[in-house]
Amino acid sequence: MKFATILLYFFLSIKLIFSGSVEEIIVPSSKYNDYRYINSYKIPNNLMSLYSSGGEKYNHKLINAFDGDFNTYWGSIGKQGGKYINPTTSKQYDSLINSIIITFSKSVDINRMLYKAPYVNSIDGAGYPIKLSIYCKRRDINGNLTEDDNDFLLVDEIVSEQTGNLVLFTFNEIIGCDQIKIEWNEMKENIYGLAYASEIILLYPENQYLDELLYNVFDLNDYTNLNINPEYKYIYIIDDLIQQIKDIYDSSNFLQSLYKRIELILNGKLKYEPKREFTS
Repeated sequence: MKFATILLYFFLSIKLIFSGSVEEIIVPSSKYNDYRYINSYKIPNNLMSLYSSGGEKYNHKLINAFDGDFNTYWGSIGKQGGKYINPTTSKQYDSLINSIIITFSKSVDINRMLYKAPYVNSIDGAGYPIKLSIYCKRRDINGNLTEDDNDFLLVDEIVSEQTGNLVLFTFNEIIGCDQIKIEWNEMKENIYGLAYASEIILLYPENQYLDELLYNVFDLNDYTNLNINPEYKYIYIIDDLIQQIKDIYDSSNFLQSLYKRIELILNGKLKYEPKREFTS
């Protein structure tokens, strides 16, 4: 009985590990359709290098899935379950599982991914991963990453229905990693067997200080974004907020531009004129 109990706890723990969730983003007012939120929370491209096990089509490059444009898309050349030799690494796959491997220049924490599959050849949501597997790898004590796929740790699996809508995959836990593998473990059967992505956006965990900077500093009823709420009228208060999110801020061009705008407003160097709109 004791052994059976141990086995039960083991299988329950496995179930708890792989329990990420899926949400279709169909409400226009969702924060995931707010450019300020996305540009602040997304892992910036300047931290990432990209690789696809299934390669990329000549006119649908992998970078298209990370360019912020839902009108472009990436498509693999290698077919799921087929033989394929990757032209970049010369690695041979006897039974390809399409995946994207992202290597970060520094360790990052991730707990969400926005994904949209494109409309291709009359298929809405072409190449959608109905079973998505997420793997993680960390650098060794010398700061190196191994090239062995077996060193990836499976951290989440999410099962969902195919859709052409924007989808939010929320992982079961915050993943700290130096390299992440997004694997199309299973795709809805189609005549192509190719993986696709119109857009992939990896997101940092939500942070109260970042939310405060985005939503409390400015008067959100002011479309010009030139009125700063009174409790934030001194730049040292903004600096204190920035210190709390320094790792994110240092890699974010958007947040650095936002800080510059606040600084100009507080110094009286940016103002609104009805006829000329903005002057500085």
